Amino acid sequence: MQNGKQELSIGTGCDTVEIVQHEFLHALGFYHEQSRSDRDDYVTILWENIQYGKC
Repeated sequence: MQNGKQELSIGTGCDTVEIVQHEFLHALGFYHEQSRSDRDDYVTILWENIQYGKC
């Protein structure tokens, strides 16, 4: 936010209700779950289930 305003830019092809809602939530301060500081407290990576070259 700058000067009391928050601009949202929605790209071509990204004008569905779901994508616009998603971007508005970011503007309100919501982040993706994988960005949480406590993410590793709730996620267990099963490395043996990841195919070689895919991580």
